[in-house]
Amino acid sequence: MKYLITGANGFIGGSLAKFLLATGNDVTAFSRKFHDDTKKELSGAKFLTGDVLDYNFSDLNDHYDFIIHLATANDIISKNRKDGILLSSYGTANILEYACSINVDKFFFFSTLQVYGSELDGRYTESSDLNPQNDYALNHIFGEQYCKLFSEQKNLKTIILRPSNIYGPFLTKKLDRWTLVPGCFCKEIINEKSITLNSSGKQFRNFISLDQICYAIDKISSLSLENDYTVLNLISKDNYTIYDIANLVKKEYQKIYNESASIKIKSDSPEKSNLFSFSYEKLESMGIDFSSGESDPEKQIRSIFALFYK
Repeated sequence: MKYLITGANGFIGGSLAKFLLATGNDVTAFSRKFHDDTKKELSGAKFLTGDVLDYNFSDLNDHYDFIIHLATANDIISKNRKDGILLSSYGTANILEYACSINVDKFFFFSTLQVYGSELDGRYTESSDLNPQNDYALNHIFGEQYCKLFSEQKNLKTIILRPSNIYGPFLTKKLDRWTLVPGCFCKEIINEKSITLNSSGKQFRNFISLDQICYAIDKISSLSLENDYTVLNLISKDNYTIYDIANLVKKEYQKIYNESASIKIKSDSPEKSNLFSFSYEKLESMGIDFSSGESDPEKQIRSIFALFYK
């Protein structure tokens, strides 16, 4: 199968490209820039350098079976409201136009579970009310709406993926996504011999590994979908508090480096943990069983630490 991946120099895109290449697929990686290390890791891929805001995709001669769109505003870009809206809205519309022109089999749009809120509380399904509480979540809703528009007006099969907190090793140490948990904890504990939590750390989060994300894309690609527009929450069955993850990082650090370290808690807030649950009905109806590839946080944390001594 032939895949076009936008944002392929990023955290998720790079790992997906590597997985799809390893499983015998033809991959075209698209990004505004590529690190040399990324190109080495993605040996065998075709590289296209450009910006989804102004790239003339109609100049491409290739036909793709699937497009995976990840070139949207992350939490850093979203801090600039204008740039975030442009990238997630106009940029998404630009690649959607191209997807329709080549009659792509499936268009994957990576959104975020944060469209339901920053601090999840209660039970959630794919039809739960949206409650964006920051620009990052809003930008992804804008992108989702463009996908819905194209699916309704042009019969484009679009799959909206709303993953929880994705974690795992970066494709290269040069990838500047060290704001993400647990990568930020790994970097801090190496530099400071400690991890600082500006909260109580009692907040629960759902964590899904890059391995599970790759498994889901592979599974969905092979499915015949009845609806042109599908929304899917990508959630594992692994819920941890922020403190739990910090403590796992501390334990793995001490094992690997044989040095002591500490966790510093700067606040008593929140006093109580948030409680949430998800419906797995839609995942299960598509044959996606994450129990076959558990997150294994210790393994993921060790893989992140490995970046520092390669």
